[in-house]
Amino acid sequence: MKTLSVVSLSLILLTISSASFSADLERYISLPSVSYHFENFNDRKAFHPGIGYEYSPDHAMGWQAALFQDSFGQDARYAGINYSSKAFPLFGFRTRVMGVLNVMQKQYLKGQDVETRIIPMPILEVKATNKLSFNVTGTPQLDYSEKHHTNGVILFQLKMAMN
Repeated sequence: MKTLSVVSLSLILLTISSASFSADLERYISLPSVSYHFENFNDRKAFHPGIGYEYSPDHAMGWQAALFQDSFGQDARYAGINYSSKAFPLFGFRTRVMGVLNVMQKQYLKGQDVETRIIPMPILEVKATNKLSFNVTGTPQLDYSEKHHTNGVILFQLKMAMN
């Protein structure tokens, strides 16, 4: 099943990348990511292999989808919509702020089953070169009841421009 999913996603990405788009579109192949968990770091993986597609035009709506491995090594996936700000300079880098709403299927707690949840995410996109960018995102550590606790995490996702 995993091989079929990767092959299918690769064919979709090839089709999308060869399609004719206008020059102002921001299209990316999302690549592996690295995370740092503020607690329980030793129980989680820091490197997350994966591949995906992101369409995020400046100051407009876009979408994204990907297959990856989560912090527990479980196969995971997401698809969702995004809205990107206009690019602005920050410390000499082209930067955008993105708001993302993903439907994500992954293992959220150690030893538990895979679940599907709707996850809102703020993202800071930093363009390192003409082709490479980083998405920086994360979640705060929250205690909102005796049984519910989120483990704070910061995530860095590498992506490569297709235009």
